[in-house]
Amino acid sequence: MTPEEEKKYLAVADEELATFMILEFDSGLRPDEAYALRWENVNWGNGKHGSIFVGNGKTPAARRVVPMSPRFQFVLEHRWEQSGSPSEGWGLAITDEKWALRAILRNPLWPRRSQR
Repeated sequence: MTPEEEKKYLAVADEELATFMILEFDSGLRPDEAYALRWENVNWGNGKHGSIFVGNGKTPAARRVVPMSPRFQFVLEHRWEQSGSPSEGWGLAITDEKWALRAILRNPLWPRRSQR
């Protein structure tokens, strides 16, 4: 996806989906890793813009620390403040993975397999 396509995609996404997709675009996390993001795995002070600890994954090697981009730090911090600044719990609070996947795939700007 080009930066221009990403910009168009985010412009038509609702806030929840845009937050999720910014995490995907900027971190390279697998969708299941993003769904499993918890506040206790967010380190606001680690690195230049903070980091996320990925504690679960397909293999032991999937456990890692992922630096946050400035954009994702901004979006996640806004979400954290809206949630009452919790110290634990689900970070993205997307409770229905199938909903998120359908929303992503229904977006007309999401590149289809033949377009990639």
